[in-house]
Amino acid sequence: MKSTSILSTIAVFLAGANGLATPVMSRRSGEVGSPIPEGFTVAELEWEVETTPGGSNVTLTGTVEQVHAKLLEINPNWDEEFAPIIAKRNAEAMAAEGITPKADGVLSKRDWTVCGDSGYGHDGAHTGAIETGVAYLRGLSGQASRGPGPRSCVQVSCSWSSAIWYCNNNSYTKYMPWVHIANAGQVLLDSCKYYTWPNWWVSGERHHDDGWFAIVAWNPDCNKYS
Repeated sequence: MKSTSILSTIAVFLAGANGLATPVMSRRSGEVGSPIPEGFTVAELEWEVETTPGGSNVTLTGTVEQVHAKLLEINPNWDEEFAPIIAKRNAEAMAAEGITPKADGVLSKRDWTVCGDSGYGHDGAHTGAIETGVAYLRGLSGQASRGPGPRSCVQVSCSWSSAIWYCNNNSYTKYMPWVHIANAGQVLLDSCKYYTWPNWWVSGERHHDDGWFAIVAWNPDCNKYS
């Protein structure tokens, strides 16, 4: 069974999933296209994850949704066994990164955010799909076992034509706990969502001062449950 938090997020999204519309076209390109910045390459992401608490790690490839599905195949009780461990790790990671929830639920952190309607022109992703992706990222422990190399990006979440990307702008490979990517996705959800009938959308980039950034954007190549 999936954890309660993940199930709740998915249920909220599916309840409003009927009649999904085409997003507003990109201000940058005039058409739906890749959100990856010019000069960046796309890499495949590997995840190093535990299959049982205190047990051995396995290396899996794919998006967070695909990795979570594989973990449940290996250990059907994975969510229940890891729920308290992950909650503690997430709290520690947020504290170490300087993120604190405000009263209105918006996360505060140094660094900077550019929303898609501010000239970057990313096509809007469905907010429900991104919320689900963030929940999945928070629901896994560990980190990417092979981060993107210099000036490259990896797609960490992909569903309902909506994606979360992690990009490295350093001259070296950077390893990233995915809770940090989840935090970046949450900041974009809190700061950059907008309404265009009949749905809520979100797009933008969250840049961090240690040389990495997250992108939330529409991706027509994402299958419904990819």
